[in-house]
Amino acid sequence: MIFLSQSIKRTLVRIEQTIEKDIQNGIVYPSTIPVNGIRYVGTNTTIRQLHFFKAFKKSLEEGTNKLMQCDDIDREYAMLDIIDAIWNFYEPFTADQKLIIQNDSIIDDALIKRFKTFIENNREDDITKSLDNFLQNPCTSSWGQDDQWCGVRVFKLVETFNEYKNILNQNGIYDITTNKFCKEKSKIRLAFLRISEDEIIKEKGLYRDYIRFVDKYLFSRSVDITSAIQKYKMWYDIRSTGFYYIYIPDTQI
Repeated sequence: MIFLSQSIKRTLVRIEQTIEKDIQNGIVYPSTIPVNGIRYVGTNTTIRQLHFFKAFKKSLEEGTNKLMQCDDIDREYAMLDIIDAIWNFYEPFTADQKLIIQNDSIIDDALIKRFKTFIENNREDDITKSLDNFLQNPCTSSWGQDDQWCGVRVFKLVETFNEYKNILNQNGIYDITTNKFCKEKSKIRLAFLRISEDEIIKEKGLYRDYIRFVDKYLFSRSVDITSAIQKYKMWYDIRSTGFYYIYIPDTQI
């Protein structure tokens, strides 16, 4: 028998929350995924989808789903099939909904507090407006090309400009404020550090297992290697992580 990873459990919860929100907002799905060969249509498709998903989620959590019943030798095939079944429920979702399910953000409370005070007197500043939008939509947007495709974003407040300059001296961290605006005119400054998926794999102690997995399916005729790698990373919660070090002047000083 296979056991669900924490990443998959989190994904199941978020899918359920997404469907519930669509019901509250009166969203009508064009159709549900086929159940026993029947694809339902009409005004109740979203409610039916929630019913079907809850039953599916429960069967995975309780281990009663046939996909969960496997020998150790078939464990990886079961893992791939489980994610395929989960992805079927993505069908009616928008691109942003999928990103919200897949991605995470962590924002310092101190950063929010400092920015809230700062924005009261700087609403017309371009960087201020861009940062405001970014912090409100961290899972579905990026600051620019440098920080695209981060599955996890962590936002940290930098208290002083001297501290910010010291941060820029650290390996791998660089200023991304200039990607949109001239930094000489910018009161707010952003520095960025990316932790790649390869680094995450090594941190989790999965490097050898990942190489074995890729070698196993690289020339498989029955498994698409690109999709298989994506599913492996989803199962083990391997996501590129971006750290944003943000200097915001303290207007209360």
